Amino acid sequence: MMNRLEMISTELVRSLGEAGAGQRRAAVSAACEVALASALVHDDFTKLVLEKVRSGREVTADEISHLNSLVEAADDEYFTLQESGDSDDLEYLRHFKRARALSSLAFASKDDSTMSSSESIYEAMAAVDNRDELIAHVVSAL
Repeated sequence: MMNRLEMISTELVRSLGEAGAGQRRAAVSAACEVALASALVHDDFTKLVLEKVRSGREVTADEISHLNSLVEAADDEYFTLQESGDSDDLEYLRHFKRARALSSLAFASKDDSTMSSSESIYEAMAAVDNRDELIAHVVSAL
């Protein structure tokens, strides 16, 4: 699988690769937290999964399945809005950000690998208005 984050920052991918699993987990948790807040995702389930990622506890297969279904539903919402042409750009963008923030958390839930971490951060970047601020949070966690 191609590392999409490398298209944005090879230096950040290199830093993730050199970091230990705990540092990557902290960086990814920071990215997810910023993305979820930016996308106004504040439900108890995502808070639980984020806390598990942050603390290094295993996210169960059922939780991952539920999270993936939330990502799929959010993707479907913004695709439908885009295709219908009936929504304004702000509504479309709100649904797009939600989908990307949830996808960021889904990648973070997989494992502590460099690839999963990179994909999580890449998705988080799509959910925020200020990419540099998100990168600063990620780098400070590394």
